[in-house]
Amino acid sequence: MPRRRTNVISEEPSLQLTAASSTLHTTAHSVHTVFSIENFDSSKKFDRWLMRLESAFMIFEVPDIKKCAYLLHYMGPDAYDMLCDKISPKKPDLLTYEETVEIMQLHYNPEPLEIAEIFRFLQSLMVQDN
Repeated sequence: MPRRRTNVISEEPSLQLTAASSTLHTTAHSVHTVFSIENFDSSKKFDRWLMRLESAFMIFEVPDIKKCAYLLHYMGPDAYDMLCDKISPKKPDLLTYEETVEIMQLHYNPEPLEIAEIFRFLQSLMVQDN
């Protein structure tokens, strides 16, 4: 069976990167060179997912101009639909990264309503008195 020919980019034996590979192979371990993160799951905390996304941005040195496109792609279909509904008739790709993050945070991590917090506090006092 004929061997598949690959273009070797580096002749260094401890660092072999081939054009046919998306993984950098070193003698110690493999480092992925393809940006990938799971879509945002709305049952999870948005802020924690965003921290992971921004860490991936640092690892893969994503330029600021592309961050919004990555965010829109990896936020998943449900979050994308919510964003479109919130900003209609504007298009999501016209927003900056910061604007998109702010809208997502306001939706998935809303500030608690003061009246609701007062109600919970009073309810806890009533339970303690009984």
